[in-house]
Amino acid sequence: MEVRSLSLKNFRNYAEEHIEFAPRTNLIYGDNAQGKTNILEAVYMAANGRSHRAKSDSQLIKFGEPYARISLDFCDMHRTYRVVISLLPGGKKSVKINNVPINKLSVLVNYLNVVMFSPEDLELVKGSPAQRRRFMDTAISSLSPRYLGELVTYHKALAQKNSLLRAVKYSGTPTCGICSLPAAARKSYASAGAFWRGCPLRLHRCTMRLQAWDWRLGTVRRLTRRTRTNFTPGCAMRSGARLKTAARFSACSAT
Repeated sequence: MEVRSLSLKNFRNYAEEHIEFAPRTNLIYGDNAQGKTNILEAVYMAANGRSHRAKSDSQLIKFGEPYARISLDFCDMHRTYRVVISLLPGGKKSVKINNVPINKLSVLVNYLNVVMFSPEDLELVKGSPAQRRRFMDTAISSLSPRYLGELVTYHKALAQKNSLLRAVKYSGTPTCGICSLPAAARKSYASAGAFWRGCPLRLHRCTMRLQAWDWRLGTVRRLTRRTRTNFTPGCAMRSGARLKTAARFSACSAT
């Protein structure tokens, strides 16, 4: 797999830019604050649908501009692909692959696998265990769509469980306090996914599901460490076998 070109419009400090990449290793150099890391960030976002450092997509839009657009051309052994990500006001985002809209970002990671290493990744050593687990989840998800689906479902169920526990805590009763709210309030909670019928029973079921998913995700992490997974910018190796879907693209920034 090969990354061929990148086009940017109102992305970070780039008003408009088009870059052609060499087939093998690419070296990006320049003065400080010229936008070298922004190029790598754009490639990473085109492959994963999100930035590795921005907390919201609105931070990626050039100051004073209404929108931003990223277009990445890459190919594999069979065909050529073009990913276009448009960042719109209000946090809206549209993703297309060969002019076909993509509704779920989990579909996007199946096309192009990239590994990003930045100064922020030093927190993997100095930071909390949660950051290391997040890194492992991201790396494994790029290789296993099924793992990504399980991970998304796990976090969704966890958020719902925490919302229910907070409602029980603030109600001051052992049962869910949402059940005693007025109809209008219950409707607003239902739209947010926090109001469940049969709250105690669903809480028990949710806890059991979370335990099962946590065991499954932990098993995958342990197996990954045992097989000595090696992620490098140029390719991804697992159990000593080269993955054909790995992106043969590497780039580094230098001052």
